[in-house]
Formats: sequence, C-alpha cells, structure tokens
Amino acid sequence: MKKMMIVLVFFSLLIVLLSFSLNLYGSERRNNDEWNKLLGGYNSDGAQSIALTEDEGYIIGGLTKSYGSGSWDVWLIKTDEDGNMLWNRTFGGKEEDSAESVIQTKDGGYLLCGYTFSFGTGSADIWIIKTDDDGNMLWNKTFGGENNDYGQSIIQTNDGGYALIATTLSFGSTDNDRDIWLIKTDGNGDIMWDKIFGGSGIEWGSDLIQTNDGGYCIVGSTASYGAGGWDVWLLKLDENGDVIWEKTIGDEGMDDGSCIEQTRDMGFIITGSSTSYSSGGWNNALLIKTDQNGNTQWINVFGDYVGKLAEDAGNSVIETQDSYLIAGITSSYDIGAFDAWLLKIDKKGNEIWNKTFGGRERETANCVLQAKDGSYIILGETNTYGQKKDAWLIKCQDYPPPEIKIERPKPNYLYLFGKEILPLRQTIILGGIIVTSEVYDLQNKIDRVEYYLTGQDYETEPRAIIHSPPFNWEWTSSAFGLYEITAGAYYGNAGSVAVDTVNVRIFNI
Repeated sequence: MKKMMIVLVFFSLLIVLLSFSLNLYGSERRNNDEWNKLLGGYNSDGAQSIALTEDEGYIIGGLTKSYGSGSWDVWLIKTDEDGNMLWNRTFGGKEEDSAESVIQTKDGGYLLCGYTFSFGTGSADIWIIKTDDDGNMLWNKTFGGENNDYGQSIIQTNDGGYALIATTLSFGSTDNDRDIWLIKTDGNGDIMWDKIFGGSGIEWGSDLIQTNDGGYCIVGSTASYGAGGWDVWLLKLDENGDVIWEKTIGDEGMDDGSCIEQTRDMGFIITGSSTSYSSGGWNNALLIKTDQNGNTQWINVFGDYVGKLAEDAGNSVIETQDSYLIAGITSSYDIGAFDAWLLKIDKKGNEIWNKTFGGRERETANCVLQAKDGSYIILGETNTYGQKKDAWLIKCQDYPPPEIKIERPKPNYLYLFGKEILPLRQTIILGGIIVTSEVYDLQNKIDRVEYYLTGQDYETEPRAIIHSPPFNWEWTSSAFGLYEITAGAYYGNAGSVAVDTVNVRIFNI
C-alpha cells in the first residue's frame, strides 16, 4: 500500500511538471509571435483609431471607399485577438464621412466619432454613432453650424455620458478661424453643455482625456497664444468644462500636440511634432512630460537623421510599466517615402529603441496600445501592400531591432571598377561595384535584405533580394548621375525593416 502511494505521488508530480512545462512553452510561443494584417478592399481604405475589447480582440474606426454607399463612408471593424476580421459595418451617405475615434462603451457596444458631409446642417458636421455589440446602429447625432466642424476624439465619462473634442469653424471668437470645441453629452448623445476655446488665430483640438479628479484635459495646438507660429496647447478643465489652468509649450517654430495620456504619477505625457526643438529645422517627433499642474519636466525630440531632410511626427503615445511608446511616421529611417514608426522611450525621455514598418510607398502608424500579453498593437495605413491604400494592423514584440550598415561603398571615397582608390569629398563610383552590408542581428530575426538604387526615377521594386549572409549585391548595370543606395533588412513577422543608405555618384555606361 505504501509503495502504491509513493508511485501515485510520483506520477502526480510528473503530470504537474509536464503541465507546467507545456504551459510555459505555449506562453513563450504566444509571447514571441508577431503578425501584420491588411484590412481593405479594391479601393482606398484607412483606419484612425483602435481600442481593446472585452473579449481581448480589437475594435477599429476609420473610413472606406471599398465598401458602403458614398465616396468615403465611416468604417467600423471588429477583429479577434489575432487581428482576423470578424465583421465590419459602414455608415454614411453620398458624400465623404469618416470616423476619427472609436471606443467600447460600458454596455458592450461601440461609439464612433468623426465627421459627415452627408448629413447635418453645414458643409461638415461632427458625427457620433452608437452601435450595439454587433455593430448595428442604435442612434446617431450630428453637431455643427454653417461651416465645417470636425470631431476628433471621444470618451465615455464617469457619469455614463460622453465627451468629445472637435475643431470648429462655425463657432468661436473669430469668423473663419478654427477653435477647439468641447461637447459633453448624456448617455443618449444629447448635449448637456459645450465650451469653445480659442483666440484671434487658429486653434485645433487633437485629443481629450478624463482625469483622475473627474475633470478633463485637452491637447491641441494654438496660433493665438505662446511663443511661436504654433504652440502645443494644454488645457486642464474641471468637471463642468471650465478652465483651471492652461499651458503653451513651444518656441519660435511650429509645434503641435497630437495625443495625451495621464501618467502613473498624475502628470501627463504628450506627443506630436516640432520644428522648434529639432536640430535641422525639420519636423521631429515630439515628446513632452509634465507634472500634474502642466509644468514641463522634460522635452525631447526624435528623428532628423543626419544628412537627410526629414519629416517625423508622433501620432499616439501610451505609458507602459517601465517606458513610453510613441507611434507615428518617419522619413528619417524609412525605406521608402514614409514609414510607420514605433519608439520605446524610458521614463526620462531617452530612446531605448525605434522600429520602422513598411515598404517603398507611404506608411503611417496612427495608434498604439499594449495587449494583455505585453505585446504592442499598432494601427496604421499602408500604400505598399494591398490593392490601394489599406488599413494595417500590426502586432510586434518588445526586443531591440537588428541593425544594417552599408560597408562598401564607404562615404566620400573613389571606387574604380570595384576597387577603393582614395578618399574624396563625395562618393564616386566608376564602373560596377559589389555593395556589401554588415548586419547585427542578436535575435536572429532577419529574413531578407533588399537593395534599391534610386536616381531621378523612384524605384518600387528591389534590384536584389538576398535571403542569407553574406548580404552582398554585385551591381554592374549602366547608370550615370547622383543615386541613393538603400539596404533594407526585413525581420520578424510584423513588417519591420532596418535601413541604411549611402549617396553616390555613378558613372558606368
């Protein structure tokens, strides 16, 4: 009997250990997976906003030309946790209609906010649409005047109603100038009160949150106040929409606030774009940390690649346990026209890593959120993949990206039929050359390296695709003039790419 008990205990422990090992292995596999999904049809489609749903899937708001009844229609998409579309709904008329913001409401349904040219009283009116959990419309409301009014962001408030931020040309302090419009509604979308913020210049509202004290915080941009052409404008309001304090952040250039989140220390983190703080006078992605009273604690900018006239911007920001995540757009580190961009920043504002996603056409990242498994979900748009412009949903993991560096040709050298001759003030190639690149890939993620040669004609197809090291490209074709050699190392399954470029003059007839 005693031996039997020992055997039973032994096998019980073995089963527990095996179960633990399998669960651990399954967890590791899940945490390591990445994917990217295209959402769209035969025509152009876009996505502006995403939220995590109760079933761990995602709800997406945007606009579509592929589906619906008008030129552009509001587009609502429900996916599972792996980004597979479960259903989609369109709302609109014959004119342009768009969703700029979407949330899941406390009753399990969804709420969209954007604008409509099909309905309402003006050219464009704010449009909010309430649906059930299957995306069927329950009610909709339009707000606006004779001119254009655009809904930007909506939240559900503590009292079960809603608050939205908009940019209005119909109301405000000056005719035909834009002001910020805050609207508070009840749970049925009926206006309880509204407020206008602005001066003699142009203002627009980008994002709205309800703060821990029950009030609100708005971020946008102002040309009426501050130091420069445009400044980031931060307004703290009480629960009735009255201003408690306001701050402008910027200098003599153009500075824009796009997204805000309240941080764990009760302060605020803001992203946007700035020419005031960039080194070359071009747009950089902007990150601002303030205390709970809106006083700036630090400012940092990201982008402005040396030797390249770049345009970079942050569109969305979130706080994680140990960092901040910015999603945006970059031409500093892109492989093409613009790429979607994700940056991980430490709590002091220093870059930990940045990743780009895309191909030779224009891509952008509009939103980022953290999934329950700790991975990052990016919502954006792509012109490289799909049929035209498609919505692009990406899941990526938290690891530093690989690097690629073009080692040959070196900057500022003369090459004669592939041989390095002597240093010059620019890189000149006479005859053909073997382009060589070194990769630093500690995670062993690189799938392929693509090479492009761009002169007067922009190339969308690679000159060479190499799937294993050495990642060298023997180039012997005829060319004459100024060119850019681009090497792009694609890695993982999220559409990520590491890039290096070198500018050369080639004379090979």
